[in-house]
Parts: sequence; C-alpha cells; structure tokens
Amino acid sequence: MKTKNLYTLILIASLMLTACGSKDTEVFSSTVSEIASSASANVTDVSDLSSDVFTDRDLAGEDNITEYTDIILSSDTASCSDTGVDISSGCITIANEGIYRLSGSYSGTIRIDADDSDKVQLLLDGTDLTSDGVCSIYVANADKVFITLAEGSTNTFTHTGGYSDDDSCDAPIFSHDDLVINGNGSLSIVTNEGNGIVSKDDLKIVSGNIDITCEKHGLEANESLDIADGNIVIHDSFEGIEAMNIAIYGGNIDITSSDDGINASGDGSCSIDIYSGTVRINASGDGIDSNGTFNMNGGALYISGPENNGNAALDYQTSSSVTGGTVIALGSSGMALNFGSGSTQCSVLYNLEATYDAGLEISLCDSEGNSLISYTAESRFNSILLSHPDLMTGETFTLKIGDDEFNITLDSTQINIGTQTFGGPGMEGMGGFGGPGTEGLGEPGMGGFGGQGTEGLGEPGMDSFDGSDTDGEFEGRGKDGFEPPQGMGSEKKPPFDNDQRGSKNDSQ
Repeated sequence: MKTKNLYTLILIASLMLTACGSKDTEVFSSTVSEIASSASANVTDVSDLSSDVFTDRDLAGEDNITEYTDIILSSDTASCSDTGVDISSGCITIANEGIYRLSGSYSGTIRIDADDSDKVQLLLDGTDLTSDGVCSIYVANADKVFITLAEGSTNTFTHTGGYSDDDSCDAPIFSHDDLVINGNGSLSIVTNEGNGIVSKDDLKIVSGNIDITCEKHGLEANESLDIADGNIVIHDSFEGIEAMNIAIYGGNIDITSSDDGINASGDGSCSIDIYSGTVRINASGDGIDSNGTFNMNGGALYISGPENNGNAALDYQTSSSVTGGTVIALGSSGMALNFGSGSTQCSVLYNLEATYDAGLEISLCDSEGNSLISYTAESRFNSILLSHPDLMTGETFTLKIGDDEFNITLDSTQINIGTQTFGGPGMEGMGGFGGPGTEGLGEPGMGGFGGQGTEGLGEPGMDSFDGSDTDGEFEGRGKDGFEPPQGMGSEKKPPFDNDQRGSKNDSQ
C-alpha cells in the first residue's frame, strides 16, 4: 500500500440505489475481492485518527527498500552471505537489525532473536514455508518486525503437528514484539492447530492479500490490533479477530467463525472501532463482541448469525454508538442489542415474529423506493439491526425480507421494534427459553424469558422488549440494559496472559 492511499478517506458501503423490488440488487459476496464499494456519508477524517497509529515505515511497504540481504531457501536449509545469519538444519536465526529478502521453499523455523532496539524487516518474495510442530516465523526478541509481501508475490505457510516450543508459541507467524504486515503481495496461511498470526504486543495489518485457515483465532494480539487496508479472508476459525483494542481504518475483511467474529477481550477498557472499510462476518457466536465499547464510525458492516439465543449479532459490555456507515446485522432475538444513546445516526433493531432462512434477499428502501441497503442472509435469523446515513427521524422506510414487507417510521434516533424472545420459531433456543409452559432459566417455577405472558428480562415490572423502548438504552448486559441469566455473561473466556512487552511508539 502506498502511503498516500491511507490518507484518502475510504468510504465503503455495499449500496445499490435501485428500486426496492429490483432483481438486480447486488449480493454481498463471501469473497472480499468481489465486493463492490461506493461512497457513504461520513465526516470522519481517517488520516487524523491513523497518523498516530501507523508510522511512515509501516505504510511504506517496499517503497523504502533499496538494499537488502538475500536468504535463498532450499528444503530445510538456506544460503546467505551475511555472517550474522545463522543457518542450521531446520532453523535460520537472524540476530541483527536489517532488511532480509526471503525466497524459495523451506521446512523449519525462521527465528528472529535481535536486540531490544533492533528493527528487522522480512521481504517475502515467493516463499513456500512448511512447519511441523514449530512456527514458520518466530520472533523471540526485537523492537519491531515488519513482514513485507513483495509486489506480485505469492507466499504460503502450511503448518501441521501442533507446537513443541515451550514458549507459548501457537501460530505459524508468532511474535513476542510489535509486528507489522505490509506490502502488496499475497500471504496464505493454513494450520490444523492454533492461530494464524499472533503478536503478544501490537499487531498492524497495513496492506496485502491475506488468506487464513486456522483452528482458533485468525488474527490475535495482546494489546492493539489495527487494520489500515488490504483484503483479509479468515476461514473456519473459532474466532476471526481478537485483541484488547481493535481498530479498522479500511480494507475488505471477510470472517467465518464458529464463535465470535471480532472479539475485544479483556476488562472494560477494551474496544472495537470501525472507521472505514467493508467488514463481512458469518459467525455462530457473537458477530461483534466487545467486553468494553463498540463504535461504528463509518464503512460497512454485514453480519449473519448467530442462530442460537445465547449470542447476538452485536454484543458489548459498557456502551456502543453509531455515527456513520452502513450496518446490517442478522441473528437471533434472544440477546439482541441496538446501538446506545450516544449515537448520532439512526438505527433500528427489529425483532421479527417469524424466523427467516438463509438465502433470502433483504432490502431497506426509502419512501421513493430507492434501496439503501441490500444483503443476502447467510444464516437463519429472527432479528435484524439496521443503520444507514440516510435514515432520518420523522421519515418512513420499507424493510423487505423475501416477499414480506414492513413499514418503519423513525420517531427517534434509536428504535426497537418487536418482542425480544428466546427460542423463536425454528430457532435452536437455549435450555427452555421462550415458549409457553417452559420454566426458563433460573429456579424451578420461574417464568420463561420474553415468552407469552411474561414480563421479559430483568426485575419484575420491567417492560418486555416489545417496541415501547425507543431510547436505545441497551448499553450492555449487566449494566444499563437487561440482566443476563446467571452464568450467561458476555465474558466467555479469561483475558490474555499478561506476557506482552508493551507498546513501543517510535518513528519507525
């Protein structure tokens, strides 16, 4: 990615201004390279926000490389003229600061063990790395490591056999220190165990075409994880992206996960912020899950899932806001949340009476029949969250789901429509949530949650989620919003081990 590209505001939303009933409405593809983008209203200047996050060297990619040391890979060994590069069978150790160009095929570990102040840059230019029981690239110590994908190059990492290291290594690319991925080449990672790319400090994805298939997390950082641009596809992961603080400034991101799509894990100070770019998530757990805050400032966010009522398309612990961009998030209604009262852009949480199947086309149209949002569901749903810059209070819009149409009049910035129930028609449900005659969760004899004739979640006398609440005050479970059943808090796992070395802010 060229530096100047980041400082051009990338405003992405998959919008088609066509008649609401048109069969030509664009389907959001599961392959990010096929995503069509167009501008949406957003006043946020991304360059102001990102200038303190990405250094000039982060953004430069290959542009700053005039000299480098060649390392020619061959089977389980290599050749290099630099005496500071130690080569032994199955292990190449780089101990000095510098730029190293890697090409060829290699089976083993490329280990970086430099001084605390050293910056090491690896230029991958057609590498085929395989590893069995070890990392392909392992950063034991450095100030900062850059992995640069050479223009037009294809680089593949294939891992099998778990991890035998005693240093918590659990990914083909694993770093104890700051890690940056940049350049305009391609990187493919396939691993049968562990994660895809891990930094125990900060991780920055600046550019490149990155494709990850892994068992656990596609991208993971202990501290911050920042994405400037690039095409990122994460397949079949447990969770797609996880860190304490996550910020997306651009790019096309496509995640398929068996649990959360994007997860900010840690204490209440963690965060997820989307400023621009296109994010598509197909999750069986929460689509977006922040144990702190979630703020949608611009770009486009598409979520399908979850189908079970123990998760939600949008889940946050303390607060959430939408101030720009396009959002369509489908899932089950049991734990569904709207954006919070700090929002300046309108949003609608619609809990539906029926459950709809995957494959149905969804459109949100204005009063003149123009389609503001178009999307094809990738999983079953009975709840839908919508937001768009053209949603205005006092106006009426039409939501079309297949052959069904619903008129929505916005009488406030955040509105909630329908009843929040557990175990809706055709949905999996959880432990007796929902229907009449069930006990629900808790002590025997307790009424169902949100079912017919019950008062909904929370203390007796609390209004059920029946459309009467229009102030958007669903500020997270266990805080200002409803109380979760015991044992169903949004925190599913402990925070990361505290073994990071801390962030290093410098000119490079």
